Amino acid sequence: MEFIGSINTSYYCERDKPTGPVLVLVTGAYRVAEFDVHTGNVKWHRVVAAPQRGVIENWLNERFPQVEVPVEAATRKKTARSMAAV
Repeated sequence: MEFIGSINTSYYCERDKPTGPVLVLVTGAYRVAEFDVHTGNVKWHRVVAAPQRGVIENWLNERFPQVEVPVEAATRKKTARSMAAV
């Protein structure tokens, strides 16, 4: 696991693979949430107080800003997949 950083004294982030999701863990190593770097979506696995949840989401969005994928590149990928299926 790659250590990403500490959000505060109670929460920190790790990642299994460079392209995998970022895991938000408590100091006891319980998984609290999973952040998808590509979409910016957070999947919550445990109940977290709303103020802490906001802090965690802000930290993740600052640390991993969303990058716009050009429409042209996405179209090329779809075309390549559909050609491979034929």
